[in-house]
Formats: sequence, C-alpha cells, structure tokens
Amino acid sequence: MEYRKLVETFKLLSCEVRLKIVYELGRKGGPLSPSELAELVGAGASLVSYHLNKLREAGVVKLMAGGYVLTDYGRRLYGALRSVARGEEAAKAAIVLQEGWVGDLAIALARIERELGRELASSTQAEIEEFVREHAGELLETSLMVLASFIETTRERASPRALAAIYGLSSANLRSRAELDANVYSFRQRRLSEVVDIVLAQYAVAKILKGELSDLVRDGVVAWRRPETIIKGALSLELDFNHFKQPFDPLKLVEFAVKLSAFVGELRLWGIDTLLTQWGARELAHVVEALDSAYGAPGRVELVVESPETLEALSSIVGPQLEAISLVVCAGGIDATEYSNGVLNALMRGAPVTFTSQSPPSTPVLTLAQASVVAPALLRGQALSPEELIARGLDTMERVSQILAETEVRKSLRALLHAYLDASPRVRRLVGFVGLEAALAQRGVKARIERVVLDAWQSLVNGFRGEAEVTVLHRGDEPYRALARLSRSGAGMGIQYFNSLSLFSFSTSTFDDLVRREAMLQERGIATLPTLRVDPLPLSYETVNTLLLRVTGHGLLEFALVRDSALCLSCGYINAPRAVVCESCRAAVLARYVAPFGYLMPRRSVHDLALKEYDERAKVTPSWLEREGI
Repeated sequence: MEYRKLVETFKLLSCEVRLKIVYELGRKGGPLSPSELAELVGAGASLVSYHLNKLREAGVVKLMAGGYVLTDYGRRLYGALRSVARGEEAAKAAIVLQEGWVGDLAIALARIERELGRELASSTQAEIEEFVREHAGELLETSLMVLASFIETTRERASPRALAAIYGLSSANLRSRAELDANVYSFRQRRLSEVVDIVLAQYAVAKILKGELSDLVRDGVVAWRRPETIIKGALSLELDFNHFKQPFDPLKLVEFAVKLSAFVGELRLWGIDTLLTQWGARELAHVVEALDSAYGAPGRVELVVESPETLEALSSIVGPQLEAISLVVCAGGIDATEYSNGVLNALMRGAPVTFTSQSPPSTPVLTLAQASVVAPALLRGQALSPEELIARGLDTMERVSQILAETEVRKSLRALLHAYLDASPRVRRLVGFVGLEAALAQRGVKARIERVVLDAWQSLVNGFRGEAEVTVLHRGDEPYRALARLSRSGAGMGIQYFNSLSLFSFSTSTFDDLVRREAMLQERGIATLPTLRVDPLPLSYETVNTLLLRVTGHGLLEFALVRDSALCLSCGYINAPRAVVCESCRAAVLARYVAPFGYLMPRRSVHDLALKEYDERAKVTPSWLEREGI
C-alpha cells in the first residue's frame, strides 16, 4: 500500500472547498465550469479556480470541453466519500442475504451511481430502500440497477430506448448489455428489455399508474400480465399471413419481428402453412430460430399450424432450446388424431402442443394490456358473502377497465404496423378475474360449488360495465406472486388451490372431472385452457392417438398437452424430468422445464405457489385411456 500517496490525498481533501468540489463533480457527473462549481460549493470563483488547479495537479480532476470532470482516480475518491457519508445510513439499511443476493444496500446504491455516472435522486433512493425491505427475498442485487432506471423513467411512460439511454446505450448496442440478470429466467442471455423480473416490473407498473391503481397492484389484488409490456406499448399482436397481398420473404419477417419486439411482448402468427409452402422447411426453421432470438423469453411466440404436415415439420425443431416458441394446432375440419405423429414428436422433444378452435383474425389484433383481479385477494380476511364478493369484484374490474381505456396505441407502433403490414390493427384490452372458486370455497361455500361458481361468473359478466373484454384466462404466474404478497401480510392465509387458466381448479378434481368440467365451460362459451399432463403415459403413437380421440370425443376443444423435461446444457439431449445426469453424455448440468400455462418455462423461474399447484394437477393415466369410452 502506498501510504505516502494516501497521506497526500488526505491532506489534499482536508480543505472543505476541495472536498465539496470533488463531491459536486461526482454527483453531477457532467463537466462543470468554475462559475457553476462556485455556486454549488458556496465560494468565490477565483478561490474555486485556485483549488481546481491544485486538484488537477494531483490527478483528481481534468479539464475538458465544457468544464472540469473527475479523473478515474477522482471517481474512486468520490465513491469512497459517498460510502463514508452513508456510513450511518448503511447501518440502518443493511440487508444480509447470501450467495450473491443483496447484501449492504448502501454499497449497492453507490455501485449503481458509479455505473450510471451520476447521483440518484433522493426520492429514488427512498423508493429503492422501501422496495428492498419489502421484497428482499426475491431480489437480485443487479436488479437494483434496472429498478433505479425504471423509477426514474417510467414516470413519463418511458420507452425502452429511454431506458437504454439511462445506461448510456444506443438502440444499436442495447443487446450487448443482455447479460444483466441473465439468470433470472434461465441459462440463456436475455435482452435488457426482457430481464426485469416480475416483481420489479409490477412495482414499476404501480409507479406508472400514479395512485390510480397502485394500491391494488401493491396489495396483490390486481396482477398485470407481462407488466413490462405496459412500458413497451402492447401485450400481444395476432396476425394471419394469408391476408396479405404481398408475400413475406424471410428477411422481411425477421426484420419486422425484431423491430416489433421493442413494442410488443407476444406474437401469435397464423398462416405458417403458407410460409412453409413458399419457403420450404429449412428456411422456415431458420426464421423460427430468429424469432426465438428476437423475443428470447418463455412463451413469447405462438405458431399456429393448420395441417399435420406443418406440425411435423416444426415438431422436429421445437423444444427447450427454443423456449420462446410454442406450437398451436387449429385442426379446423380435420380429425385431431391426424396430428398424432406431430404431437408425439413435439412431446418427445419436451415441447407442449396447444389445440384451439379459434378462427384466424381477418385483420391484425393488438392487445394493449391485461390486468387481472385476484379474487381471493378481494376477501382480505373478511367474511364476505358471495354477493358481496361479486360486488367488490365488479367495482375493482371497472376501476381496472377505466385505466386500460386510457391506454392508446403508440404512433411509432402504428407506423411500424402500417409500414410492414399495410393494415390498421383491431385493438383489445383485457380484464381477467382469476381464483373465483378458491375465493368462494374460502368463504365456506361447499355445497353445489360448481353451480355457485357458474352463477357468480355470470353475475360478473352481466354486471360489468367497462369497455375491456372479460376473461378467466391469465397465462402467467403473476396472480400467484400477487397472492404471495397478500399472504405475507397475513390476509391471504388459508387460500385453496386455484389456477389462472379456468374457473375451476385443476388440482382438486380427478382427471374425469377435469375433462368434463372444462368441456362444459367451453360449450358455454367460456374460454379456458386445461393443461393435460401426459407424464405418466408411455409415449407412443397409439397412446397419443387414443388420448386425442378420447379428449375431443368429450367435446374438449381448447387444451394443451404438456410434458415435463430436463434439458442437458452440455449435449442438448431431452431427459426425463427427474433425471440427475444426462442419459446421453452423463453430464450433470440439466435445466428443468415445466409448462404450467401451456408454454415452456424453466422450473426455477416459476413462482413457488404456481409450482405447488402445478405439481398437484390431475394427470392422464394409462388406466383412464383403457377404461374411458366415448
């Protein structure tokens, strides 16, 4: 250690004016003139110029165009000064966790300021401290950087470009910072716009809403679907390539998808059969891989196929390696069993397959946002009757709808859609209502629960006066995270299982009841998505064919066939979900995947409450197939 240099440094900074100059230059970040510094430190311009010369001789500051800035050595001194200044505060704010998680909040904040090159506003620091105390168990230290950026930019509904600017990045090199919090979702690197974990994003949404719904989001009553999309611009875009006069070439589609990913969180693409005919299987596979890279997070891109040949072509490339890609089958007038071979190939590769009876859109459909009311959270430990629960639910849904009605399609997004699609989208806004059965069961309703739930849902739909569409589907674990916040306060204890894909739980019924109930709901026009877990089945063409025959024979039109798996990160082999080492190369680096919402997700990224419910769901058994009749 160079004690002489330290002594000289301490002597240099023993002057109050010099100390203030170093502090202000570090706090402001940019170049400051002697007159600007004189005003900040409260001294005369000539005195400040004298001390600046002394600091420059010592290598602490340097003169640039526009004024003085700190050198690298000066910035290190400023960081030390900030740590000392925060000593007393650090003792109060320290949060001790282990294995790379948040340790000392004051040190973390100092590191953030050093990365940003400027001091955070005191209000931002206060919000971060409040947030960390509330969510410390779910927070990675590097996430604080993203949180700080969100707090400072989302007050103006900032775009990802503005978020990038906080880091001194341009849109061209935004991707180069994808390593930030890359392990939040899986082993793969994520773009900066995708790495904000769900807790941080929900918190940012509460700040954006400026009090209008922030209390409901904070208290776990309202869960936002993919909450970062409210900042990006839209939740999803659905379009059919068959409706465009000019055919898309592969490069144009990839270019469009990459640009669109700055505004839209999810894609559902129809007309894949047409693209396969135009391009061939090899070119289509390259485009699918590019779409996965462009969206880069679980379940972001749904490819709707309408022929068995297209499903077989795509089933050979999907799987955990392309976790953003999901396959959807629209059988139309074709017998579902015609798809058995493609479904088998996909399941063997660990990829779920969803069946739908929906029709392709005649014009692009843009869903701006979805906010879902978590029914059990409405109770908040109170003994509400079913009628009181419905009344409170309607009031909350209409509050949500009013906020959603104020969201508009950004001009830049409209321009992008017009440039590539030459079409104006139809706009949707969704209000979800999840966990109704669990809320009623918690209030002691047991007799005729099925009829009570259906009547309550009908009352909600009939009584709703908002402009948004009402749905029971929420394809993510956000409601479980919201409920966990409520449970930590003690108000959500004792809540029964629920899922966010139907009116009824998939956990408290037999597989027979699951098929019967979901077919009944879909016949009534209520969109649900039961996940049929095929883990216990010996996968073969015969079992898949029989399963499709039995399920569709019962009238089930919308469902997902899912199978857990473990991907070897060394050789890419798909293993059984409980494998300890890879069956192919014997490596012990396995990433486990599940599909609780009909698309692949790394198991480690799914909230514990959602996993607990998923693990209890009824599974397809060989005995059910053997005894079941149509």
